[in-house]
Amino acid sequence: MTRTGRSARNKVSLAWFTRSLRTAVAATGSLRAAELLRLPEAFWAAVTAVIIMQSTLGATWTVSLQRFAGTVVGAVLGALGTYFGVKAPMRAVPAKGANG
Repeated sequence: MTRTGRSARNKVSLAWFTRSLRTAVAATGSLRAAELLRLPEAFWAAVTAVIIMQSTLGATWTVSLQRFAGTVVGAVLGALGTYFGVKAPMRAVPAKGANG
């Protein structure tokens, strides 16, 4: 293999490692901050950090648009269900325990 090929591969590996390390530090830091502030469900801070630290703006933008579209569809369906009085079958189903 040529020296140029090896150098390019090392740059890719270094960029990948750097991005991964930044994401890990951001996720850990945000989780710790949320725990120190005693926020409920602090794990969402780490999940948000991972989403925000995606590798490119294009990837983040695409995922954001998909999430927004899903939220809009869910809100519209919920509003229509409420307006028309649709009753969803929301029943508590007991879990089978060791005795059941």
